[in-house]
Amino acid sequence: MKIFIDDSGGFSWTPHGVSLFCAVTISDRTFDNIISNFSDWKARQPYFTSGAELKGTDLSALQQATFVNSVILNATDLRLTLAGTKTSLFKKEIAEQYIKDCAGILRASAKLGNETDRPDPTNNSV
Repeated sequence: MKIFIDDSGGFSWTPHGVSLFCAVTISDRTFDNIISNFSDWKARQPYFTSGAELKGTDLSALQQATFVNSVILNATDLRLTLAGTKTSLFKKEIAEQYIKDCAGILRASAKLGNETDRPDPTNNSV
């Protein structure tokens, strides 16, 4: 499985602003097909420079719609997770504690996976 994460916003504790994370998870068996669909779509975009980042905010509504139809809706085993917050609603210390708690949960999940002898997903010889 591949996981891609992107962010938007300042992630600062100023009086305004919303900050977002979006994660895309793609199964290994469909990864090549999705990347091919994305590459084909990206190559059809005007003013696209090979190797440059294509920013969603630079796309028209029509380009955004064609992305969704050509890449997202055309894919199986692709999941999107969006998390957002208005950072001015809570103290910085609360966010830092949340990050520490999430890290602890991930470490415990990894430990449980190792203790239950689950196959290593990076081992291609299985």
